[in-house]
Amino acid sequence: MSLTQTNTQKKQKPKLQLVVNVPDVQPESTHSTDAWKQQTDIFFNEPMYVIFVIASDQSLQFMHNGKTVADVAQLKCGRKYQEDRFVAIPNLNKNEDLQFFYAIYDGHAGHSVSAILENKLHDYLQKDCNFEDNLEKAILNSFEKMNQYILDCQDENQHLGGSTALCVINRQKDLYVVNLGDSACVLMTDQYEIEKLNQEHKLNREDEFKRVEKMATILDRHSIPRINGELAVTRAFGDKKHRQSGLIAIPEIKLHKIRPCDKYLILASDGFWDMMKNEELQQLIENWKRQEVDQLAQYLLDKAASKNTNYKKDNMTLIVVDIQSYWKK
Repeated sequence: MSLTQTNTQKKQKPKLQLVVNVPDVQPESTHSTDAWKQQTDIFFNEPMYVIFVIASDQSLQFMHNGKTVADVAQLKCGRKYQEDRFVAIPNLNKNEDLQFFYAIYDGHAGHSVSAILENKLHDYLQKDCNFEDNLEKAILNSFEKMNQYILDCQDENQHLGGSTALCVINRQKDLYVVNLGDSACVLMTDQYEIEKLNQEHKLNREDEFKRVEKMATILDRHSIPRINGELAVTRAFGDKKHRQSGLIAIPEIKLHKIRPCDKYLILASDGFWDMMKNEELQQLIENWKRQEVDQLAQYLLDKAASKNTNYKKDNMTLIVVDIQSYWKK
C-alpha cells in the first residue's frame, strides 16, 4: 500500500561546505567511501566537494550479531566513472530496537550528488524530530531538506547533476521502501517467489507522464523519452536546471509487513535491471549452492555484466539483505 572549477584572479565567493566525515557512521555500519577509502583517489570535483572515487570493483559483507546480514557489490561496467554510491547500516539504533538502513544512490552527470546523499541523507533522517513517532513524515521532511541543501550548493557553484535514491528502513517488522527515481527493490521468498516493492519514476508511467508533460518538453533520445530531451527519470535529487520542468524530489513510500517466508531483500540500480529479468534472477538464486548470503551480490552482478549488448552497460550496484538472518535465533 502507498504511504504517503575557478579563475584565481577573481574574487571567490564563499562556498557552502560539505564535510565528508568517513567515520561518521556506527561501528557496525559502512558505506562506499568508508569501505573503499584505502583503494580510492581523492577527486576535487568542485571547490566545495571532497569526493572519493571508487578505483576498482569490489564486494563487501556486513555483519550484525556475528552473522552476515547483507552482501554488496558494485561494477563500473562500460562507464568511465562509477557514479553509484551506497549505504549499508545493519543497525541504526545500536543497543536499542533493531533498525536497519540500506540505500543505493545512482548519480548522473557526475557523482557529486550521490556522494552527498551517501554521507548525509541517513543523518538528516535520524535527526528529524518526527523520526521516532512518525517515520513517514520524517522521511518526507529529510528528503525535502536534503534536496534544498543540494540545490543551494548547485546555486552557489553552478554545478549540474543529480541522483536517484532507493532506501529501505524498518521499524520492527514494518519495512518502508522509499523510492525516488529508477532503481528497483524486489523481495524473494524462501520458495523463490519474487515480489516487486516499488515502481520506477519514468516517463513510461502514465501518471508521471501526465504530471510532467504540462511543464516539460518531452523528447526521445536513444528511443527513451526524456525531460527536455535529457533526463530519463521524473523524480531525483538535484538537477536544478530541470526543476521548472516537472522534476520533483518527493519520494514514494511503500509499506511491507515482513513475513516469516521473506528471505532476501534485493536493491539494485537500473544498470542491473537493464540486464536482469525477474525470471532469470529467480533461477540464479535458486541455483545458489550456499546457505550464506556472502558473495551472492557479486555472483549476480557478474552474471548480469557477462551479457552481450550493443551499448555500454551502465554502472551496477546491488545490495542483497538476508531478512531472515535478522530474526533467526
